[in-house]
Amino acid sequence: MTKLMITSTGEELDSLVEIRFGRAPYFIFCNVESGEQECVPNPGKDASGGAGVKAAQFLVDKGVEVLITGKVGPHAESALKETGIKVYGADSSMRVKEALDNFSQGNLKQIL
Repeated sequence: MTKLMITSTGEELDSLVEIRFGRAPYFIFCNVESGEQECVPNPGKDASGGAGVKAAQFLVDKGVEVLITGKVGPHAESALKETGIKVYGADSSMRVKEALDNFSQGNLKQIL
């Protein structure tokens, strides 16, 4: 079972992908096999510092294996590398559903 998370500007699959990992307003969690989805507000988005590291820890706590986002900052990158979470890049003009479909079809590039 692959547990995947996509950074999002909104709560729906029709929302745009948020390119800022640590400051994303929402995280949309998806189970690739079952198709189940859950949208959760990013608990660290308003942190004064370390938002990316807090977000990375949140993903670990949720058992995420794959992250789809636009980019990650240097501190979040280090934290994600330590966890083994694979990171794939998506464009900010892409809808969450599109990013999920592109990932499933092998059309997203692994960036970390």
